[in-house]
Amino acid sequence: MIISDICAQNGLDEKDFKEFLFRYGYPVITNEYTNDAVLEDAYVRSAVRDYCAEAEEKLREQMLREAALRERRRKHYQGFLFRIAGARGRVLEVYNSKCIIQTKITLGSVLTGNASDGEKTIFYPDCTAIQFKPSGLKIGYLQLETPSMQMNNAQSNFFSENTFTFEGSNQNEMMSEVYYFISELVEKAKYGTLDPKQVTIPESLQPLLPPNAENPMAE
Repeated sequence: MIISDICAQNGLDEKDFKEFLFRYGYPVITNEYTNDAVLEDAYVRSAVRDYCAEAEEKLREQMLREAALRERRRKHYQGFLFRIAGARGRVLEVYNSKCIIQTKITLGSVLTGNASDGEKTIFYPDCTAIQFKPSGLKIGYLQLETPSMQMNNAQSNFFSENTFTFEGSNQNEMMSEVYYFISELVEKAKYGTLDPKQVTIPESLQPLLPPNAENPMAE
């Protein structure tokens, strides 16, 4: 039976079905007059059955992978409050129990010798101090110090893996509010009074909320 007819009758993808037949060694021949690919009639029913079974298994595996990915993203964003894009490829994500500092390769990070992708998760109980420097002639930064803190660039305090950098004096007021907000969370964590479920964002930081605050993954 001509393979294109088999696919048309059973709603199969012809290219994918042919690859399946060749992969499993089904006896496919080419009609020398019409140049059509032909599968012997005795194998048609079993080939269609096995192909459909494999396709369903692939679909099931894909759905499981997608469900696992959604669950990982849900856990990742649990307690998410807001996100800020900074300078030199830095992004700060603030949660009710931690901060995540992400680094992306940019021209600025290359020029400063800090060209690397990655992220650092800092839980509030692990913080020993917080430094804040407003932006001026140099870029500003917010640094969450921990006992294990390392410098990416030993000659500069601006580019440690625990540092979020920002640029422009117009950002100073907002970043000052972020500094006080995180400092309060760190202090509560230090004395054991931090309840992540009770964390609320002050009015001054409301503009930082994502468009869909209930589902930041939808951004």
